[in-house]
Amino acid sequence: KLNIHYYNCLKKSLFKPAAFFKGLIFPLSKSLSEREATIIGSIIRRCSIPMVHAGAAMMKLIDLCKEGRNGLSVGAVYFLRLLMLKKYSLPDPVKQAIVNMLCHYEQYKHKLPVIWFQFFLLFVQMYKTGLTEQEKDKLRNLNNKLQHHAISPEISKELNYNPQQAHTSKSNNMQM
Repeated sequence: KLNIHYYNCLKKSLFKPAAFFKGLIFPLSKSLSEREATIIGSIIRRCSIPMVHAGAAMMKLIDLCKEGRNGLSVGAVYFLRLLMLKKYSLPDPVKQAIVNMLCHYEQYKHKLPVIWFQFFLLFVQMYKTGLTEQEKDKLRNLNNKLQHHAISPEISKELNYNPQQAHTSKSNNMQM
């Protein structure tokens, strides 16, 4: 457990989000322990972060993803996932950067951790309607090359989701 006073100080530090990310999140994302991840993660989940700062932090975390051990920083992916769970309306450059970051691991030689696949699934679930067909094709190819027995079928299902088909099938069911 973390002392309640230290925990409250960390929460207060979020009043200056740029300093919070530069001084705490970015350095921790390079070497994150499980205990640190749960503590900092609970602070990020509970506190409000302005979208502008979160978007800028996501862009920096995308760059930091490639700097970890074996070419992948699990801490950066963890923090990206936490920020994505806040359900921000991300600008297109951030979405494109995430797609490029995911596709960067297409030729990855090591086994990818589960959190990477969870981040991939979360991204596709939340922003599938905002992706272009070209981006979806890139992600489909990536999903076919990098497989996780439990998560990859869900990713495929989300990428093949067509809102027009879902709308027509609902209206057909209502007519019956």
